[in-house]
Amino acid sequence: MPLQVFGLGTVEARIASKVGFNVSGFVVDLRADVGDHVAKGAILARLDDREQRALVARAKATTEHTEANAQRAMASVEKAQTNYGNGSINQRR
Repeated sequence: MPLQVFGLGTVEARIASKVGFNVSGFVVDLRADVGDHVAKGAILARLDDREQRALVARAKATTEHTEANAQRAMASVEKAQTNYGNGSINQRR
């Protein structure tokens, strides 16, 4: 039979660590609780990432839209330069 010890007192962690997330969100997976022994680098919890994924998708869409606008602007510049060149040639005649 294992040895059992009873008594009054306080149990404290040998090493206290502060843990937190870099972003806010809802915890959807909790893999550790108060008093659990965890290995260095272990995943303790996961956040719902839907909002973060939506923000990334929105940023990508904005980037693609901006790149398309830049390409249209470059095409307009090329067209204007061509028209200017044609106009200069016609004016010399």
